[in-house]
Amino acid sequence: MDQVKHVLRFCRYAYRTEQTYCDRILQFVEFYGGKTHSKDMGKKEVEGLLSHLANYGRYCGKDCEKGMS
Repeated sequence: MDQVKHVLRFCRYAYRTEQTYCDRILQFVEFYGGKTHSKDMGKKEVEGLLSHLANYGRYCGKDCEKGMS
């Protein structure tokens, strides 16, 4: 997570954006039980999380479409 924060700060992202990105990464890892590093996951896992969020989360379809692109 430190590497993600470092890159976001280097690119001058807003602090709130950094927090949101880190929260999303943690949510992604926790969704799959936290046993696999996110760098070892791919499109299939991202699609699975986005489908879950679209069906059971409080996120609209446009957010999920944005994540798929």
